[in-house]
Amino acid sequence: MELLGIILVTTWAKVSAIILVREAQDAETKFWRAAIAGALLGLWAFACIDIIPSPLNRLGVFFPSDEILRWTCGVAGVIAAAGLWGAGRFLRVGKESALHLLPAALLLSPFVYRFVTAPRANWPIERLARVTQEGSARDAQRAVHVLGGMGEPAIAPLLAALRDPGLRIQAMGALVRIGEPAIKPLQKLLAANPTLSAAAAESLGKIGPAARVAVADLAQLVDGQEAGPRLAAIDALGRIGPSALFGIPALERAAQTEPRAQAALRKVATAEAIRALRESQRRAE
Repeated sequence: MELLGIILVTTWAKVSAIILVREAQDAETKFWRAAIAGALLGLWAFACIDIIPSPLNRLGVFFPSDEILRWTCGVAGVIAAAGLWGAGRFLRVGKESALHLLPAALLLSPFVYRFVTAPRANWPIERLARVTQEGSARDAQRAVHVLGGMGEPAIAPLLAALRDPGLRIQAMGALVRIGEPAIKPLQKLLAANPTLSAAAAESLGKIGPAARVAVADLAQLVDGQEAGPRLAAIDALGRIGPSALFGIPALERAAQTEPRAQAALRKVATAEAIRALRESQRRAE
């Protein structure tokens, strides 16, 4: 039924657009009406494939990326505009066949639907968390972004989203926005699998000096064998800066073979930080 409805609405919109173009009094008006109608039809094609739930959604898998999908629909809109202009130029169509404004509203309706149903900041955290797990890729990413503005209560669903490869980058950004309350949960992830530990290390580094409580765990990753977490931990210590003074020994060892560790060491090993580290070592002895 959905597919039949899409076909009927699209056909009606095309007939109405032909009439709209046909009724124009001069060539310039015909051109602009055809261009606008074609753009609407291109948007409608994009909506059917990528936004509204319909059988045509399955066509999205044939496009390598959203950008190519948008360009394809845009080209389809240009072709539709040319066809509509030609139809309005050469076909004889009666004026009484359709209303003109309603089809345009129908063509735009998926975007209205999208706006109304998109995750919002006034939604409960539980609802947003459900969207990250069950919603479309676009809605899930939007939900993660919204959760990033909700503070500490949103940390649990964001940590769950961190495990999803399609949401990992957005979840990292959201946890960084939450800041200090997210440090301890991220610190625990440093002992997880290499992918998650690397993501956690990168997020801690972006939080900055406030993440100094995780320096010891980051230093362990620097001494580890996994390349992803190791490099992420090196960069994180560099971002934390002089507050990561207890990571200096690990960075010094890594700097013998890793140029990124040398750069991080320059950020961490300030004269004041080195004095503080030596004083701490003397006290430990």
